[in-house]
Amino acid sequence: MVSLRKKQGGWFKRFIQTWKNHRRFQRFYTYVDSLPHGEQPEERVIPYQSAVDEHEYPLYVSSIDYRCMLIDMHTQDHKIKEFFTIFESGNYQQFVDIGANYGEFVIGGVQCAPHILAIEANPIVARCLKRSVQDYSHIEVIDQAVSSTNATLQMRINPQYSGGNRLVEEGNETPDFFIDQYAFILDVPCRKLSEVLNHSLTDS
Repeated sequence: MVSLRKKQGGWFKRFIQTWKNHRRFQRFYTYVDSLPHGEQPEERVIPYQSAVDEHEYPLYVSSIDYRCMLIDMHTQDHKIKEFFTIFESGNYQQFVDIGANYGEFVIGGVQCAPHILAIEANPIVARCLKRSVQDYSHIEVIDQAVSSTNATLQMRINPQYSGGNRLVEEGNETPDFFIDQYAFILDVPCRKLSEVLNHSLTDS
């Protein structure tokens, strides 16, 4: 009798989770349909208001990435404001964003950072990021991973949720997320972080 209840509870839990996921995607699809199209069929453009200077910037995103809706909810604004308050008070000359994603922090530094190095290994996201900052000569996008060595590493990419992307090693446990089953593994080039920083500083 106890095991039967457990099975019923497990079934009900899965049913509720499936229903919640369906509602999430319905909201997401409605949201994406409201965005203007980018230069590529799969791209959308968020009219993104920076948390730092309150100017509006076009932020290119993938139309199937659930995270683009979270970006437009400005859930990280308080972190971005605090970071660039510290950045400006310290009179720093370069801002390095490792795992820049679509560029919320990068856009935050457009007006106050003399040089920005944005590192994003996911080729889908990096292409969008390059398009978003193409008019700013002081922003450099590196579409590779960085580590302590030069190598080709494996990256776990979820095209429907870029927030879960990461470099993986054999045996790593995959995170529990509601669209995690769509993830795949991709070989990505990886460069030494020290070399990337030295090259960037020399060029700037």
